Amino acid sequence: MIKMVNKSGILTKNARDAFQGAFICGPFNECIRIPRGSGKTKRIAAILNSLNIGWGVDDDFATIYRVKFFREAVSDLSPAAVSELSEMIPGFAGADAD
Repeated sequence: MIKMVNKSGILTKNARDAFQGAFICGPFNECIRIPRGSGKTKRIAAILNSLNIGWGVDDDFATIYRVKFFREAVSDLSPAAVSELSEMIPGFAGADAD
């Protein structure tokens, strides 16, 4: 099992590597697409399956269908991890806001 957040509450190296190149998309900025590079597919799947959120594979991207639910799931693990993802994924903090 691959952990997303370490004991200090920050993203693990595997999680940072998995989310490299991720971007917000969708007509309402409600999705995150993560490019699947060599060796990343298993890491992405392990991390997203552990969060119990809606995601799938479209084209050659892992796609998280609702940013809001992903942000809430990560926030439950660690608010610091949400801040880190906001720095890594442009528009993450304000995406899919009601």
